[in-house]
Amino acid sequence: MSDYPSRLIPASGYAIVDSVRLMEQSGLWLIRHVESGQTQFLGNTRTLNPDCITIQSDHLRDLSNNLLGVFLTNDVCFGIEKHAYDAYCCAWDGIEKCEVPSDGEYFRDEGRGGYFIPVDSLLKDNIEIVNAADGSTETFHFKILHTPTKCNYWHISIRVYDETDNEVSTLDVSKGKKKRIWKTVKDYLVTSIVKTEIDCEPAILDKAIYCRQ
Repeated sequence: MSDYPSRLIPASGYAIVDSVRLMEQSGLWLIRHVESGQTQFLGNTRTLNPDCITIQSDHLRDLSNNLLGVFLTNDVCFGIEKHAYDAYCCAWDGIEKCEVPSDGEYFRDEGRGGYFIPVDSLLKDNIEIVNAADGSTETFHFKILHTPTKCNYWHISIRVYDETDNEVSTLDVSKGKKKRIWKTVKDYLVTSIVKTEIDCEPAILDKAIYCRQ
């Protein structure tokens, strides 16, 4: 019998959350898993190893996380097996009925760790990047988007935008410049925002935001 948490599956009556409404609620926290084979901390410190933060390489570069609340800290130990990835880790369309993964389609790795991101800090911070060529400064900021999958309704993507709200992957600049922006943003996350422990009680997303009326 499957012990994959059924509360993570998109339920009947759930809707894809509007990004503006999602970012309006204060006190939310995100969690991202760290694979058991990865080095989570630098040396004997509690400083997160930057290699733990992976920005995805699909058509829109983002950082994949989970919204804490219904999704619990220990839920990071659940993952989908490679052969079932296409069936369960694809985007949920907001309509399709989803099933709990069966035995053999998921795994449970108790050795996984995790780090935390307070959404309030994430959204209020701007990152200034100085252009080496002319010394000019560009400012970038974060947004979060609800990007549910068939096996995880609580999947959240962090993406990076410029001053005029253009997502970085859409900018008409070189690939090298985009990589430099993401590298700077990643370093900023590690040094200024990411926490290795939760220091206050996370808010739970208001049901009125994600349940259809």
